[in-house]
Amino acid sequence: MLKQRIVTAVILILGFSGITIFLSSFLFTMFVSSVVLVASWEWGAFVGLKNIRSRVGYLSVIVSIILGLCLLLGITPTTESINLLGVLITSGLGLLFWIMTFSILKNYPRNAERWNNKYKILTMGILALLPAWVGLIQLKYLLAEGYLVLALVALVAAVDIGAYFAGKQFGHKKLAPNVSPNKSWEGVWGG
Repeated sequence: MLKQRIVTAVILILGFSGITIFLSSFLFTMFVSSVVLVASWEWGAFVGLKNIRSRVGYLSVIVSIILGLCLLLGITPTTESINLLGVLITSGLGLLFWIMTFSILKNYPRNAERWNNKYKILTMGILALLPAWVGLIQLKYLLAEGYLVLALVALVAAVDIGAYFAGKQFGHKKLAPNVSPNKSWEGVWGG
């Protein structure tokens, strides 16, 4: 199983590295947008949007927001840099979302009835995906060669791998047993 994961990881690394390095900033934006749209489609299914019409409706909201963000950020095929204020506003909203999410999850399952609602969870998908989209786009526009994007992805992968192996080897103290029972504090420190 580990061998298959390593082979898959190598293929994905090579593909993503090529896309990140060789695509223009605008084409990279289109690529990341398509990834966000696929993730949004899956998020809709996760939340329980069962029929195609509902999921297409959710996808339409995401597309509209992405187009609005492209206007706000000044993204066009000839853009060399994007609107920093728009990046800061969107990233700030994303940061507030993650702070809020931490406080919600800290009290789970006691407070589940306050947020465990299809529309709130759909909104959480928007607030998780779109600031990440803006962050990746900004990194590519800051350095068109894509090395900042690759450095971020490598950092996240290293933390994830370190957390996984440290948690497997040393994990005893549960991090959030009601949210994710297999996560441990040892995994956090290993990451």
